[in-house]
Amino acid sequence: MKKQVGPDFFEKNINFSSMKLNSSESAFAFVSAKANVAEDRYDHELMLYDIEKSEVRSLLKLERKPIFEWMDDDRILILGAFEEADKETEDKGIPITVFSYLDVNTGVLERAFEINHEVTDLRVIGEDRFLVLTAESTIRKAWLDEANGDRDKYAEIKKREDRVIIADEYPFYSDGSGFIAGDRGRIYVLDGGNLTKITNDSLNVLGIDSFGDKYGVFYGVPAEGYQKNQGMLYVLNYEDLKLRCLDETCEYIYSKVQAVDEHKVMAMRSDGMLHGEYQDEYVDIIDIASGDYTRNNENADWNLKDNVIMDMNYNTDGLSKFAFLDEGCYFIMTAGGSSDIYYAEYDDDESLRRVTLKDGKIFDFVVTDKGKDEERIWLMAMRGMRATEIYLLDPATGNEEPKTDFNGWINEEYEIPEPEEISFVNSDGIWIEGWVMKPAGYVEGKKYPAVLHIHGGPDCAYGPVLMQERLALCAAGIGAIFCNPRGSEGRGGDFGDIRGKWMTVDYQDLMEFTDHAIEVCEWIDEDRLGIAGGSYGGIMTNMIIGVNHRFKAAISDRSSADSIADFLLCDLGVACGVDTYQTTPWEDPMKLWDQSALKYAPDIRTPVLFIHGENDYRCPVVNSLMLHGAIKYFGGISKVIIFKGEAHGFSRKGKPKNRVRRIEEMVKWFRKWLRP
Repeated sequence: MKKQVGPDFFEKNINFSSMKLNSSESAFAFVSAKANVAEDRYDHELMLYDIEKSEVRSLLKLERKPIFEWMDDDRILILGAFEEADKETEDKGIPITVFSYLDVNTGVLERAFEINHEVTDLRVIGEDRFLVLTAESTIRKAWLDEANGDRDKYAEIKKREDRVIIADEYPFYSDGSGFIAGDRGRIYVLDGGNLTKITNDSLNVLGIDSFGDKYGVFYGVPAEGYQKNQGMLYVLNYEDLKLRCLDETCEYIYSKVQAVDEHKVMAMRSDGMLHGEYQDEYVDIIDIASGDYTRNNENADWNLKDNVIMDMNYNTDGLSKFAFLDEGCYFIMTAGGSSDIYYAEYDDDESLRRVTLKDGKIFDFVVTDKGKDEERIWLMAMRGMRATEIYLLDPATGNEEPKTDFNGWINEEYEIPEPEEISFVNSDGIWIEGWVMKPAGYVEGKKYPAVLHIHGGPDCAYGPVLMQERLALCAAGIGAIFCNPRGSEGRGGDFGDIRGKWMTVDYQDLMEFTDHAIEVCEWIDEDRLGIAGGSYGGIMTNMIIGVNHRFKAAISDRSSADSIADFLLCDLGVACGVDTYQTTPWEDPMKLWDQSALKYAPDIRTPVLFIHGENDYRCPVVNSLMLHGAIKYFGGISKVIIFKGEAHGFSRKGKPKNRVRRIEEMVKWFRKWLRP
C-alpha cells in the first residue's frame, strides 16, 4: 500500500534551477536543492550535466544557493564564503564577497580574491574582468567610513545601530529584505581586483546582462525620496567604460534585460497603458546605436514567465528567460494552467507557436545547436503530477525524453491523487478553467468535504501540478476544488485585468465554479465546504466569508483586511494601490473601505484560521491581527498563527520546520470543522 502525503512531503522533492551552458555546449551546470527538516535548512549542490555522456554528477555541496558563471569549459566562477575566516566575516554582517574558481574536472576549489561589497549578480567580461551588481547602502557606507576599514569596529557600530530602524525613503521596506532605507543596487566593473564605480546613489539598479567583452546592459529606477516603479535603461561600453542611457523617459516598468547580439538588447517592459501595473510586458528588441526597437507582445496578452502556482519549489520562482536565434527567440510563457516553451519571430506576434506539447511547469531551459538541424532544448520541468526532472525536447516535433530520475520514486511510494478537469462556461459566457481532486481512499457513493482553493496574485494561475497543501488535505480525507477566475494570468490581458473589480467578476467566477463542482461531483458534501487562499487568495477568502455563509471553515494565509492601511503599508508602494483600487484614501476612502474585509467583520460566521509571517511586508501581519480582533469582538470564531522571522513567501521559501507546521495547522483546522 502506498503512503499518504504528510506535512513534510515537500522534503522528499529535489528542486532544480539556474541552468547555465558552457561555451562548447558540452555540459550545463545547475543547482539542486533539498529541504532538510531535521536541521531546518536547505541543502544545495552545484551539479553538472554532461551532455556528451548523458550523465549527472555533483560538483560542490553548498550551504546556500550560489551565484556562479562559467569561465571556460573547465572552470566555474563561484561566489561565496567557504573558509572559516570568510564565514566569520559574513557572520559579523560585514559586506564581503569571495571569488573562487572551481575546476569541474578535479573538483578543486581555489580561492581567488575578495571585495568589500555584497555582490548579488555578475557577468564575465573576460579573464579576471567582470560586470558586477552589488547591494549597497548609504547607511552601511557611513558605518564603514566611521570604522575606517577596521572590520571589528564596523561590527561594533553595526551592533549599536541595529537597535533602531530608519525610514527616510518610500517604500521603506521590501518583503524578504526588511527595511531598505538607503539601499541601492550599484554597478561596478571589476578588473584584476580593481573596482570602477559606474553608477551612484541616485539610481537603484535592479537587473543586468552582458554581451561577451563588448557591452553590459542594465536597468534601474531613480532612488531618492519616493521611489517609483518606472525606470531607465543603460548600456555600458566595455572598451572605454562610457555609459549611455537608452531610455531616460521613466515611462516603462522594466522587469528584465538580455543581450541579443553585438548590436541589440531585449527589454521586457510595460507602460501600463493597456492593463495597468499588472500588464504583461512588451518584448522590445532595441538597437543599441539608434535606440529604435521592434516589438513583440504588442497587445500585452502573453504572460512571459512561469506563473503556475505551487508550493514544492524553494529554489526558483517565476522565471523569465529567453534564448535568441537569428530570426526569433524561445521563451517561457504561461497559458492557462501550464507554463511552456514558445517560439516567436521578431516583430511578428502572429508567428507565435507552442513548442512544448505536454502541460506542466517549466523551471528553466537552455538551447544547444541553435539554428541547426540538431537544435535541442534541455528543460527542467514538472510533467503531470510528477516532481521536477530534466528532459530533452526536440523543438521540431515536441517529443520529450526524460534524462533524469531524481524524483520518480515519489510517485512509486506515495498516493498522489490526479486532478480531474471540470472547466465550465460561466454565466457571462466565459470559459473558466478548473479542476477537482478526490480525497484519499475515495469510495463511490460516499460524501466528502471539499475545500475551494484560491490562488494569489491575482496575476498567477493554478494548474494540475504538485501542490503540497492540496495533497496533504486530500490525504486527510478532504477533497480539493480550484480554478482560474478572471484576474488570473495566462488568458490574455483583458481576462487578467480586474483593476477596480476585486470581489466582483472574480467572486462571481469562484462561486459559480463552486456550484459547478458540486453539480458534477456528487461526492462533494455542500454542507462541509471549506475555503482557503493565500495573498490575494487570502484577501478574497476574508471578503467572501463576510458576505457568504456557505463555507463551514476558512483559512486565510498571509492576507490583507484593511485596504486603506494596506495602501501605504504594502511594500509594492502607492502605485500598486492606485492601480488596484483605482482611487486613493484621500479621493474616495469609502471605496477602499468597501473593499476591506474589516467592514464585513460583524457578519463573519465562518470559523477562520489566519496564518501569517511575522516579517511579511507585502501583506503586513497587522491585517490578520486586526480582522481576528474584529471577529472576536463580534463573537465569532478565529485564531491567528504567526511564524516568527518569516516573510510573505514562506509557504515556498520559509524555514522547513515552519513549512511543516503550517501544513499541520491547515490540516488540523479543516479536520476540526469539516469532519472528514
